[in-house]
Amino acid sequence: MKIYLPKTPASAPEFFDDFLIRHIKNVFESGELKEMSTVAKIATVQKEGKREIIRDIEYFNLDMILSVGYRVNSKQATQFRIWATN
Repeated sequence: MKIYLPKTPASAPEFFDDFLIRHIKNVFESGELKEMSTVAKIATVQKEGKREIIRDIEYFNLDMILSVGYRVNSKQATQFRIWATN
C-alpha cells in the first residue's frame, strides 16, 4: 500500500507551497530520495466556476512526507516527529 499526500493540501496556508517546494527540492538535490520513487502524478478533477478541469497533480509518498517532516524546525514539526516515532 502506498500513501500519497498532495503537493499543497487545500487546508494549507499560502506560504506552505513555497516552503514545501524548497524542502522537497533539497531532498532531491541531496540524493536522500529519488523523484521517480516518491512522486506520483494523478489526474484530479477540479471545479473552476461551472467547468470541470482535469489536472495532473503531484502527490508525494510517505517517504517524502517523513523526510520533509524531519527537516522542518517548528512546533508543529516537533509534534509530528514525536507522533512519527511513537
